[in-house]
Amino acid sequence: MAYDIAFWRLREQIEYGRSLDSKLGSAFALSAAMIALLGSALIFAAPVEQVGVEAAVVSAASVFIANIVVSTAALLIGHMSVGPASEEIVNEVAIGDDEVPWQRTAEYLAVAEQRNERVLRIKSWLVGAALLLTAATTIAIAAAAILAV
Repeated sequence: MAYDIAFWRLREQIEYGRSLDSKLGSAFALSAAMIALLGSALIFAAPVEQVGVEAAVVSAASVFIANIVVSTAALLIGHMSVGPASEEIVNEVAIGDDEVPWQRTAEYLAVAEQRNERVLRIKSWLVGAALLLTAATTIAIAAAAILAV
């Protein structure tokens, strides 16, 4: 019973990590598309000299670069989560003479679950930051478009 609960909770953690990756990818793709649209609009438009347009474009680009850094960190930290068979945690779990295999497996899964919780908490914060940076990119691009008109 303990094994089943731990195993399914670990599987849920892995699925949650994958859902964070898909949200991160969507936010990053949206941000990249907006930067590409802004860049192409400015390239094909006549030279813009309105006050504040350059600042808005620079802020959009800098927020996008910050988004790249945060997104990369979120993807890299995802690799620190462990699945149902990690040698690192197998070595961490003490194997006693009086333990039966299902107890050892349940202990392994509990250790893996604790480690994944920390990793996924950090990853959640990073994905949230990436989503906020995507919103900031949108605002900066909107400001550039409004000022350019």
